[in-house]
Amino acid sequence: MLRNLASLRSIVDQLGGVIPNKSFIFGGWAATDALWAPLQALIEERLPGALLHRNDQNQGKAWVVNQLVAHAIDSGDVFKYILTADSDMVFPHHQSAFVKRLMRAADKLQKNSNKPLGLLALGQTGDDRNWPVVYENCFRYYYRFRKEWICFPNRPSGIAGGCVLVGREAWEAVGGYRVMGVYSGDDAYLLLDVAEAGFCYGLIKTLAVEHPPEADDDYLQWKEAQLAECRETAGKELADLSVAAHKAKVFWEQRQ
Repeated sequence: MLRNLASLRSIVDQLGGVIPNKSFIFGGWAATDALWAPLQALIEERLPGALLHRNDQNQGKAWVVNQLVAHAIDSGDVFKYILTADSDMVFPHHQSAFVKRLMRAADKLQKNSNKPLGLLALGQTGDDRNWPVVYENCFRYYYRFRKEWICFPNRPSGIAGGCVLVGREAWEAVGGYRVMGVYSGDDAYLLLDVAEAGFCYGLIKTLAVEHPPEADDDYLQWKEAQLAECRETAGKELADLSVAAHKAKVFWEQRQ
């Protein structure tokens, strides 16, 4: 929970007051009320008007984000981009003009590729999950005398999905994340899907979030087991998440 609180505080400090409160949508699952309450209290205090939804099952990132974005679309909200962030991502205080720089990067990537935006990832410090292939191609530009770098691989692979800006047009074209399990390769398949649909993709190297290293060996082993199951399905979506959600619930409740 401490990792989640640190992430949430950084979002509030970096983006609160820059993005309207009603544009923030938070969702997820917690094993106990005690774990959920501090997160809810912080959002209600610092971002009144933001949407917060607690799921009764641990259905995973892909399912949760798909549902939250669908809610925004169905509510008639007007937006061009979707910025997603995993619950442990920290937005550093020293990244000035964060939103303006991100919007400029999205514009530059689209102009460079002559394609609409599919996916633009932020760089990562700490436990950087971006692969070396991401930097096969790079170009630079300046934002207020600051040199910025955008990079992209020759093929859609290797870009970490912990914090990404997705074009709404691309999101709707591919139907959001593939729901393949509670913990699966959903980020990798989103990248593949938007690329196949004709949208551009890349990473802004000079605008980064911190991805804290995971020190929980049991959790790492559990995640690897989930990813192994996903690889065996070769990207096939699950029609029913109930079994996977129950297994995830048991795993977390046994750790309380």
